[in-house]
Amino acid sequence: MRKPMVMRVLLLAGGLAACGARAERAEDGQGPANQPVAAAPELLVQLERGPCFGRCPEYEVGLFSDGRVQYRGGANSAVQGERTAQVPAAEVRRLHDALLAAGAALADSAYTVGHPQCTAYYTDLPSVVLTVRTPGGLRRIVHDTGCQGAPPYLSTFPSRIDSLAGTAPWVRGPSEKTP
Repeated sequence: MRKPMVMRVLLLAGGLAACGARAERAEDGQGPANQPVAAAPELLVQLERGPCFGRCPEYEVGLFSDGRVQYRGGANSAVQGERTAQVPAAEVRRLHDALLAAGAALADSAYTVGHPQCTAYYTDLPSVVLTVRTPGGLRRIVHDTGCQGAPPYLSTFPSRIDSLAGTAPWVRGPSEKTP
């Protein structure tokens, strides 16, 4: 029992030493540091659908700058757990730009009961959370869909995100429509 643990520690120590040697070479101008480093893909838009008093599917889907789609299904979703897919990066950028143009960067952080723009309120409806990369960082906007009077894009963009991400089979199953 002890041998595997000792072996893991030795392998880890050897790996760390190798990393240190590579770092030293890079600082000397002899190694990978001279190679251009690609920027990590950024999360541009994320949609979270929350629970309701019925069987509303709960899930999150994120769209990244490289076109990667990352899905995590929860209660009442056809697919539980994580899935990934790929869509055209240009389409993700177009959707992201349209969301910023619609006013997401300047939105309030929550449109829920009690908000001045919530002119009427209907209970038992799910919440939707949009997270959008803005020039100032990530902006999280909570929309209780029972709140009437919130900016219109909060009602239209979730379905656009679902459509681009292709969540229908994960959320509803192969023969049902997307939310």
